[in-house]
Amino acid sequence: LGRRAEAVVAAKRAVDLDPLSSIAWGLYGVYLGQEGRYPQAVEALQRARTLEQGEGQGVALLGAVQLAAGDPAAALVS
Repeated sequence: LGRRAEAVVAAKRAVDLDPLSSIAWGLYGVYLGQEGRYPQAVEALQRARTLEQGEGQGVALLGAVQLAAGDPAAALVS
């Protein structure tokens, strides 16, 4: 708790180590969103959604971050 900045750094390292991991991109997006870095979070979660293979978790996370960023229309489309 309270170590969000460290979580962002760790998730970014995971993405750098395995750029094809939808899980790493999803976590990176979630942690960016928790930091209020919504444009970057949306980008990371869009990448996660593209990489995942029918799991659907990236879509839900993307919609949640878009909603938190104040873009309910985009959240509905996601």
